[in-house]
Amino acid sequence: MLKAVIFDMDGVLIDSEPLHAKAAVMALARFQISISMEYCYRFIGTTTRHMYETTIEDYHLQASLEDLLAADKECKDYLIRTEGYPAIPHVCRLVREIHDTGLLTAVASSSTMEEIRTNTAAIGISDCFDLFVSGTQVPNPKPAPDIFLKAAADLGVLPEETVIIEDSSFGIRAGKTAGAACVGFANPNSGRQDLSMADLVVEGFEEVDVTLLTQVWERFRDLPLTVAVTPRIILRELCAEDAPDLFRLNSDPSIRAALTNPASSLSEERDILEAYIRNIYRFYGYGLWGVFRKEDAALIGRCGLSPFRLNDSAAVELGYYISPQYRRQGFGYEAASRTLNLAKEQFGLRNVYARTSEDNTASLHLLHRLGMHPAGQDGSLLLFQIEF
Repeated sequence: MLKAVIFDMDGVLIDSEPLHAKAAVMALARFQISISMEYCYRFIGTTTRHMYETTIEDYHLQASLEDLLAADKECKDYLIRTEGYPAIPHVCRLVREIHDTGLLTAVASSSTMEEIRTNTAAIGISDCFDLFVSGTQVPNPKPAPDIFLKAAADLGVLPEETVIIEDSSFGIRAGKTAGAACVGFANPNSGRQDLSMADLVVEGFEEVDVTLLTQVWERFRDLPLTVAVTPRIILRELCAEDAPDLFRLNSDPSIRAALTNPASSLSEERDILEAYIRNIYRFYGYGLWGVFRKEDAALIGRCGLSPFRLNDSAAVELGYYISPQYRRQGFGYEAASRTLNLAKEQFGLRNVYARTSEDNTASLHLLHRLGMHPAGQDGSLLLFQIEF
């Protein structure tokens, strides 16, 4: 399971890269060296020491590394006093949410430990981290994996049990080499960064939450996605290991009668399920998910979104069924209402349909409660619709 989330700092927690580049330009001007901001952006994700070591070679400088670092610090301190570092929008909310769920959190940054502590405190989230790791504590800077391997080890987790959030190509390469799942943040102030190795690239943190990070990790581990968690149930993709429970569920006469071509054996159920995973979950990104009780992980039904044809046009349908012993307890509404919310918020659908027979009073009651309205008929079935 996902156990920890590790953040880079510069360009992920604070929008610091433009200020760092500006400080380097000012510092090198003292030594009669003119560089561009773009030159500095080449070193995003690595240490300041490494940048100046390279600069000395590139420009054949006679100045010592210590003199350059001292000048950089003076310029940076001046800019911080006069301009300061803004927090990346919405990232503080995300850090607190992760912390509150009980996942371990760390900052693994190429900056010094003093800078990490000062900057996380300045934006009010230092108390949300279990660990700080500086690039000065490891032998090799990013893109070597050293800093993330140390962070995982010090947290007491395996790298493959973590998600790393980075804004630089060096950082993503380091995270992937360490064996972790990686989210790339395309910060426009971090220069042109190649984030193609990331498992997911986001342009902001508005829509990033623990559920999304869990899904990134599950996809990275090739596990069925946890789609949503409500007070009593978990909605997640079904996997081949669920076939026995699904076959028992579908063997109930009231459910079996409503299914099209139900499986006649466990092996057939497994074949159908594996084809469904390939052709629906992986192709559309949604489908009929399993409804599992949180308290005992029992499969009690299915609910989700299914593609279908309506008047020769592509449409999406809300589908659901619940085991007889769990009906009339609100599980169907809990699963279906969350599914409609996902349809709107996560999948960006503009409308969703549902079909039921006119003698299915329980289904009719649920559709009305969900805010779905009559929209005619589809063959012998009543058609309902909700628009977002």
